Amino acid sequence: MTHVENINAQIEHALRMARASVEHSSDGIAWITRDARIVEANPAYCRFFGFSREEMLQLRIPDIDPNFNAEVWPRHWAQLREHKTLTFETESVSKSGEIVVVEVVANWVVFEDQEFNCAFLRDITQRRHAEQQLHLLETCVSRLNDVVLITEADAIEGAGPRIVFVNDAFERMTGYTREQVIGRTPRILQGPK
Repeated sequence: MTHVENINAQIEHALRMARASVEHSSDGIAWITRDARIVEANPAYCRFFGFSREEMLQLRIPDIDPNFNAEVWPRHWAQLREHKTLTFETESVSKSGEIVVVEVVANWVVFEDQEFNCAFLRDITQRRHAEQQLHLLETCVSRLNDVVLITEADAIEGAGPRIVFVNDAFERMTGYTREQVIGRTPRILQGPK
């Protein structure tokens, strides 16, 4: 094998590995034109929205994300062009009509004299749901009339475990603010005896 043939073989190998990385990525990857047409999409991107690759390449971004309608898309493109990279969360709609919450890293790229948005998406639907549930529980616990005091799980030795959470009722009943007790031990509530 000549030196040139060896270099060509290395280049071909690197290209095959790069393509396999894109095809097997758990993140969605898409190339989008200035007029919002999807011209390339990896399997994860198609899977997020429930479309085949052939179906996906017939769509425009407003077809799957109503937040980027014909009025908004040009402003988004101008921001992307100015900042080169944008990171944001958006709610898209799958083929079946389900809401898909995605975190997007959009990158302005010039490839073969044409401008593209090379977008990387991560499905965060479950994470968003868990955050909403956690916020709901935190709100409920904060507003209980009963005192809630949560400490670290460390064994009680010496000064004892530190307080990590108290609710509104704790503040009302003890007169201590959250700022005064978080990080201290429940022994702060004990009197001199």
